Amino acid sequence: MHGAYHGAWCWDLIVPELVDRGHTVVTVDLPITDPTAGTEAYADVVIEEIDGMDAPVVVGHSMAGLVIPLVAASRPIELMVFLAAFLPEPGWSLGDQRAREPIDPDSDMTSARFTHLGDGVFEVGKETARRMFFHDVRRDVQDWAIGNLRPQAYRFMDEVTPLQATGGAKRRWSVWVWSLWSSKGATPLSCRAPPSWLPCSTHSFPS
Repeated sequence: MHGAYHGAWCWDLIVPELVDRGHTVVTVDLPITDPTAGTEAYADVVIEEIDGMDAPVVVGHSMAGLVIPLVAASRPIELMVFLAAFLPEPGWSLGDQRAREPIDPDSDMTSARFTHLGDGVFEVGKETARRMFFHDVRRDVQDWAIGNLRPQAYRFMDEVTPLQATGGAKRRWSVWVWSLWSSKGATPLSCRAPPSWLPCSTHSFPS
């Protein structure tokens, strides 16, 4: 699952590698432009797309770290992979978490450009996206990715997560967490111990 402002396209460069290794890959466009859709609606889209699969590995990048536990709480999965992703905290919104925890990188955002399109939906400026998301990739890849970005509704930021504190009590998940820090770009981070709702074996791979 992709992060904010992105879409299923963001996996296009890695999907062929996974398929060559024998994996079946499903990518999903989350309804991020819908101001009425929160993380539960995002999870419903994913659950529908993977219906019929026995126990898939679910990967969530950035904002989608708020979504994959909702998928895992609703159906069997083999593994959750949090890729530079937020970890939801039951009873809190992501905005609350950002206010109380150092989960944003040290990055100068004074010149960042976001355009409010109405109804809590925002568009990120091209150069802001280049600096925040794609600073460490080739210019041609940057241009391709920036051209595919979508507006993002910010309900996911303000809503209290639908995840229940007891969501994982009856099951034990295996989880991989990649925590990616960068001084040049803004990368949401999984930078702390697993929260209480996540009874699992966690493997963290900081860069």
